[in-house]
Amino acid sequence: MLMTRSTVYYLLAILLAMTGLELALFFGMTQSQPSMEQAVGHTWILCVFELALIALYWALSGVGAEKSTKLGYTIRRLQISERGVFLWQSVNNTLCFLVLWSVQVMVSFGLCLLYAAHNPGVLSPQSIL
Repeated sequence: MLMTRSTVYYLLAILLAMTGLELALFFGMTQSQPSMEQAVGHTWILCVFELALIALYWALSGVGAEKSTKLGYTIRRLQISERGVFLWQSVNNTLCFLVLWSVQVMVSFGLCLLYAAHNPGVLSPQSIL
């Protein structure tokens, strides 16, 4: 619980920044690109996701460090082993990365749906959408 509380605001900020940047980049490029493949291929969506991953790595690496918070002191006072702390922190970090990945998948799929809605000429019988 302590680790989740320490990371939830970092995760929300990273998710909001990633989603906003990807939306801005995608809609900026779709104004001049005729096809979905060109729009996705020439945007910086992959770089934004990589920067979000790096930011999440950085945010999660600081949790538990005794730089600005007393989280380490609080955990040492509790009657929980170091192994238990490691396991809970591993579960917390894994769930944070799963949330980041799932939001990226939802944003990408949503961008495809928006592109198809604004450009009905790109849909064909072979389209997945």
